[in-house]
Amino acid sequence: MTINWARSLDFGTEIGTLKLGSQADLAVLELQGWEVIYTDGDNKRRKAQQVLIPIATVRGGKVIDARSTGPAAPA
Repeated sequence: MTINWARSLDFGTEIGTLKLGSQADLAVLELQGWEVIYTDGDNKRRKAQQVLIPIATVRGGKVIDARSTGPAAPA
């Protein structure tokens, strides 16, 4: 959530920013080149050449390494 969305939802100024001392949960993602087919809710498909892979999450100041719990990369 960005600071503008946080303010519009009356969450204050400590959410939606990465300034020192603010609350922040964030995802660290890596863009990788894989061929993949995405399917939406209407069952329409689209081929892509890139995917975002979760590397880690920071929640409440604790780093959680997604690579030790996430799905394996295709061979």
